[in-house]
Amino acid sequence: MKNDKLYTVKVYYTTGDSFSTYDDEEIIGMCWRNKDLAEQAVREIKEHNDVFTEFGTSDKKKIEKASNFPWYNVEHSLLLESDDGERNMVDAFWYGYFEDLHYVEVVECDD
Repeated sequence: MKNDKLYTVKVYYTTGDSFSTYDDEEIIGMCWRNKDLAEQAVREIKEHNDVFTEFGTSDKKKIEKASNFPWYNVEHSLLLESDDGERNMVDAFWYGYFEDLHYVEVVECDD
């Protein structure tokens, strides 16, 4: 039996502005037939967040470390591998001045 399921990644994070914060969740803009690639995307999103939050405001150290990863693009986006083996750019909406990443998981893609 053929697996027709599609998978995507859901990101749980805090966002806000100078006056308030709130929890949010959002689906990234990619779907996979291969669940292993969706799970790889989860790991890479966590790596991206870890690298860019580890060094605070030291842009040079962030870029030096991040450039060693296949997902590296720029600070506020990353490249995730699609089913066809190409890497596609995804906005890192969970990373920013007011954002804080909480949890990332693989979920089924809604059509």
